[in-house]
Amino acid sequence: MTAAALVALAAFAAPVAPVAPVAPVARPDLSSQSPAARIAELRRGDSFRTVSSDGSVIVEGEALSLADRIEISGFVSDVRRKALELFRGGAGDSASMRAPGGSPFSPAASHVTVSVVEAPSPMRLSSRLLLPDDAVPGFATLIVEASGPVSELDAHRLGAVVVNGWMRLAVLRGGRDAGKSPASPSAAVPPWFSKGLLRSLDSALRQADFDSVRAKWGAGMLPPFDALASFGSPWAESDDALAAQLVSFWLSFPDRPGRFSRLVDALSSTVPWTADLFALSAIGVADSGRADAAFDKWLVSRESAVLTPGVATAAGARRLVSSLWLVPGRDGVPASAALSSPSAAMPPEVLFLPENAEWAPFAAARLRRKVQLAAAGRGDAWRAACARLESILERVERGATVPEDADRMRACFRDLAAATSGR
Repeated sequence: MTAAALVALAAFAAPVAPVAPVAPVARPDLSSQSPAARIAELRRGDSFRTVSSDGSVIVEGEALSLADRIEISGFVSDVRRKALELFRGGAGDSASMRAPGGSPFSPAASHVTVSVVEAPSPMRLSSRLLLPDDAVPGFATLIVEASGPVSELDAHRLGAVVVNGWMRLAVLRGGRDAGKSPASPSAAVPPWFSKGLLRSLDSALRQADFDSVRAKWGAGMLPPFDALASFGSPWAESDDALAAQLVSFWLSFPDRPGRFSRLVDALSSTVPWTADLFALSAIGVADSGRADAAFDKWLVSRESAVLTPGVATAAGARRLVSSLWLVPGRDGVPASAALSSPSAAMPPEVLFLPENAEWAPFAAARLRRKVQLAAAGRGDAWRAACARLESILERVERGATVPEDADRMRACFRDLAAATSGR
């Protein structure tokens, strides 16, 4: 794997104990063994196989180094742990999402084998499920097969395949418990949902993802919700940031475990995925029109949220500066203050004009509060630029401005743009 790929995996993954290589042995049938016996048996694996510390993840492949296998198994284990915390609302491997008939679905009740084979480009990923016989207690196994150049093995693509496999397992188990067999469980869950669910777990991407989608929404570049959240949505399938925001919207409502169970319940009963079904499991009403309005409000509500601590983006800087423009009749600005038409917004530099001295202090106090909120949780350079901007606005409040303040304000705006991640 490339150094960049290893860094991406390491940033997401928890430490995993390496397994000392031993001579190859035949793979036994472990379905009926106790967890402790299964782990002990797996640890007597071959020299091209590594097992996670809890025995739930196996990574194998002659093309992988030991370090590669340790990183991949740690990554998959960490995805598993975070998925459990997400739907349970807390940590612990005892979490379960109940499918119809009371059968638990949990990544903790399944095992993952990742098999990597060096082959010509491009990297191809596929997965299949092995379910234990109903009469034999044991674990379901998700087998992920990667074929292609090891350097092209992408952490997020791998994780999305794993998450999609767990979703398909939930649908299969739910269907079996309800006495039904979903015709095509592999097609029950759209790939964009699995990609979005995985990506929503990565806090390092949340701010940039939101800003990207918020900018498209503000420019009128997003279609209605019924198109965005459809099974084969070309928008969500081609835009990982959008997929993550749709899933984050879905996760933002209370009762995550219940919402997941309702979604699995419907899919395992052979109800096809639709935007209305997605809306039903999110807002409780099978109405993509209402979900569209709720998604709009949700995007606006997150504008000042710190989604990735310490990170500010170029889109966030543009939003902050735009929010400081003054509209007659709002933010302490009298309707009679319009420079051209009554509805025209005015740049904040009009606060320094002598003819606006009567209302400028009130407007400056409102703007200073916006800057204070925007500074919270960001990086040092961003907060320093906000602090300088606050000082200028505070002088406007006191009526103690100096001729250079308008230029200083514009310099603060440039500093805010320079203090972003550039996205």
